[in-house]
Amino acid sequence: MSNRSGLLSCPVAFLAPIAMRDVSNCCKLISQPLRPPEFLTIDRGIMGNFRKLRARLGLRKKAESDDDFLNPEFARTRDERRIRVRILGNHSRYHCGSEAVYQSLCHVAQSKNWTVVKAYEPYDVLVVNGEGSMHHSGPFFQRKMKVLEKAVNAGVPAFLVNSVWQDNENTYDDVLRRLSGIYVRESLSRDDLLNRHGVESRVVIDASYFMPLDRSKSGNLPPTGPAITDFYWRESDAFQNSPEILFGARYVPMKGVSWSKTVASLRSADFLVTGRHHAVYAACVAKRPFAASEGNTHKIKGLIAAADVNVPIADSPRDLPRLIEKLPDHESEFRKLFAWMDSQQASDIFPNVGEAIWR
Repeated sequence: MSNRSGLLSCPVAFLAPIAMRDVSNCCKLISQPLRPPEFLTIDRGIMGNFRKLRARLGLRKKAESDDDFLNPEFARTRDERRIRVRILGNHSRYHCGSEAVYQSLCHVAQSKNWTVVKAYEPYDVLVVNGEGSMHHSGPFFQRKMKVLEKAVNAGVPAFLVNSVWQDNENTYDDVLRRLSGIYVRESLSRDDLLNRHGVESRVVIDASYFMPLDRSKSGNLPPTGPAITDFYWRESDAFQNSPEILFGARYVPMKGVSWSKTVASLRSADFLVTGRHHAVYAACVAKRPFAASEGNTHKIKGLIAAADVNVPIADSPRDLPRLIEKLPDHESEFRKLFAWMDSQQASDIFPNVGEAIWR
C-alpha cells in the first residue's frame, strides 16, 4: 500500500521526461520508411520476365511502358531475313490526331518493308516519334532523348521523326549528331535545331495528314456553320473549352472519336476556330479554312512558315475574333496551303531501310 501510495504521490515533473522520451521514440519509429519482409520482395528481373510473358500472350494492354524506355530490347543478333524496328512515342490515348500519327507511321514503315515489332520483342532500329513533346526540356523530352542515347551508345541506328523542336537544353547535342536521321514537322523546329544545336534536320509534315480515311465516315454532309475546338491558355498552361470565342459554333471533340470522323465533321463546316495543332491538320485534310491560336510551341506557325503562305496565326485565343473577321481575305492563301500539303509525300515521313547505318 505504501508503494502504491508513493507512486501515486509522484510529482508530475518526475513523469514528464519519461513521457516525452517515449513520444520521441514513437516519432522516430513512425518516420522510418515501411519495408516489406524479405520473403515478400520480388526481384525486378522476375517482374520484367513476367511483363514480357504477358506481352507475348497478348495480355498487356499498354502500348508502351517504362521498360520500353529504361530497358530497350535491342537485338543481340541481326535477322538477315528482315529489319525489325520499334516505334516509340505512341500517344494514341491523347486524342485522335495522335492516334492517326502512330497508325500512319506504322503503315508507312510496313510499306517500306520494315517489320514493326511490339513491346519486349528484340529490334534492330529504333524510331522515336517526337510529336509535340520535344520542347522546353520537359519530362517527355528527357524520356525520349535518353532512350535515343541508349540506342546510339549501343550502336543501334536511331531516328527522331515527326517532331517539334523548341527551346531545349544542349545536354543531348552529341546524341543528336549521332542519330541516323532527324525529321521535324515544320521549318521553325528545323531552324531551332540548327541555330541552337548545330544539327541538320529534314522538314516533313505531320504524319496524321497521310492517314488513310474510312470513306464510310468521310462522306459529304450538309453545311453546319462554323466549328470550334478547345484552346491552349498560357495563364493556366492547359487546354480549355472557350465557347465565348465564337458563340453558336459547333464543338468538334478530338478525344473519343476517330480521325476519319473528325475530318468528315469538318468537311461540313464553313470554317474551323481552334487552338489544336492536329485540328489544323484535320482542317487541311478537309480543305476548310481555319482561324487558329498557337499552343505551347511554335508548331502551327512553323507549318505556315514551311508552306510560305500568308495565313495569320493568333498568339492568344483572345485574338481570334479579329482573325475570324478576316478569313475571307485569305481564301487564296488557304488554297495555296492545301495545294502545298497535297504535294507532300507519305513516304518521306519515315526513313528508308537503306538509311539505317549499321555500325
